[in-house]
Amino acid sequence: MKNYIKYITLLLIIVFWLFPCASEELTIYQIEKQMNVALEEMDNALQRISEEYYEFRAEHPMGKALWSALEKSKENINLILSYSSEISYSELFLSTLEYDTEAFRRFIQFANTGRIPLSISSAVLDASLDLELKLRLIQKSQTDRVNVEVNTINEQGEDIDNCIVWYTPFIKDDEQHKIRFDRFSTPTNDSIPAGKWLIWTEKDGRLGPKAPFLCGYDGCSEREIDILSPE
Repeated sequence: MKNYIKYITLLLIIVFWLFPCASEELTIYQIEKQMNVALEEMDNALQRISEEYYEFRAEHPMGKALWSALEKSKENINLILSYSSEISYSELFLSTLEYDTEAFRRFIQFANTGRIPLSISSAVLDASLDLELKLRLIQKSQTDRVNVEVNTINEQGEDIDNCIVWYTPFIKDDEQHKIRFDRFSTPTNDSIPAGKWLIWTEKDGRLGPKAPFLCGYDGCSEREIDILSPE
């Protein structure tokens, strides 16, 4: 009997490992809840640290930007949630919301140490802008993605063919999070969630300059852009 239970338990472990539950992927409701908790904790952390350091007070340019980003983010994430009954948010869109939440959490962690690097404050501003761009597209075009057509060109404005086009969330500029367009240029297309991204080219092992891409800033669901090929 003991061996039977052992085998059943082992079988269940294997099944759950091979076929993980869909609940492991966070829903928009869970993400919204986690972000709101992070934003409330950031509010408290910013309040505490502003009592000690002038640059985090509302009358200082950095403090003013952070307080404004905090209030806008609270409003924007709740508005994004309100559209979830009308729009089926993509997995990548939801992932970028989680990255924004991480940026707010990192600020809280550093605030608890009493030392906040400029890069941490900047990430909060980038996350807030990411939310703003998302909401702008959602409200105007009732979608979370933009069909982006990319033309790869040189400094003289001439088309350069057969480039790979990469993009990555602005606050996740690393190998793990970069995404490749399916086809070589030029042009090439992909459906990109609204938000702040970095975008660049690659050809023959050489990389073009990384450029910020504010996807959805005009609220339109289609966009054509030119980016520089490698030199």
